[in-house]
Amino acid sequence: MELEPLNATTFAEMKVEFEAMKLFYRQGTTPNYELMQRLEEGVTIVEELQNVQAHPQDVLHFMSTSLIQRDKHYQYLQMIEQGLKRMGDRKRQYQTDVVTWKAELEMALDKSRELLLPEPFNKAAGMTQLKFESLKAVASKKLFDAEKTKALKLTFTPRQNYTLKNLEKKGVVTEVFPPFDHSEMKNSMNITFRASPSSADGGIELVVTIVKKGSATTLKTIHVTNSAMSEMKTAEKGAKTSLGNPGEDPFLSVQVTKFTELVTQLGQSTGSG
Repeated sequence: MELEPLNATTFAEMKVEFEAMKLFYRQGTTPNYELMQRLEEGVTIVEELQNVQAHPQDVLHFMSTSLIQRDKHYQYLQMIEQGLKRMGDRKRQYQTDVVTWKAELEMALDKSRELLLPEPFNKAAGMTQLKFESLKAVASKKLFDAEKTKALKLTFTPRQNYTLKNLEKKGVVTEVFPPFDHSEMKNSMNITFRASPSSADGGIELVVTIVKKGSATTLKTIHVTNSAMSEMKTAEKGAKTSLGNPGEDPFLSVQVTKFTELVTQLGQSTGSG
């Protein structure tokens, strides 16, 4: 139920009308307590305006200013909504494009494995031997069939092996925690940085081994997640952090800037080891 329009032109008249409305809604067959509460609040506000000797023009100016600000905010929210819609449309279009691009790359990869070219290409080449033709001749002499590599689902896993001494010299590793900090153990300790794209959260693995007389014994494998790497990249320059597996004591401490730089170099390498 909505309130009836007011006919008052002064605060005193407005208070009288509010009181009359309160009485009317109280005496009805089904009293509207919510509306009565709102009218009571209105009476309180009118009394406060009378106490501070406010002018009706000031109130009207405040109301008009508030309405204008509310309309501006509404237009701002509409603009945000339209922007979110455009972003959603672009995201969906990008996801569609990714599917198309992936299919095109798959076809290009399959074609590269077949090492076959359409006949018009060979005719246009004339006496010049195209690279695909020479590669096809070489591949035919190998026992390994390049076309069957797709079924193997091979993944690129770059890795790089360092001695602990080398990492300490580079300033990457700042400390090895007990009980693995014994000097003899540290002298024979190697750490292999290995990308782990197959794991659920990506990141890298640090495989710690002890190398003695040509044989290597794996001491520990530490998984550093992508989220942990992201936190390191936003850390202050010169900051250090401890690395270890969940539920275990940390194994070593690294200087985050130099550690992330080493990991970035690993991602850009062709891998080894």
